[in-house]
Amino acid sequence: MAELRPAPDWQIARWLNTPSPLAELRGKVVFAVAFQ
Repeated sequence: MAELRPAPDWQIARWLNTPSPLAELRGKVVFAVAFQ
């Protein structure tokens, strides 16, 4: 499995291609990591 590394908010937003607020985006990332 590839090694996961923290990414800047702008890069995450670019990957998801969504105008969602960074706060909401960060919350989703934390949730995903916590239950990975």
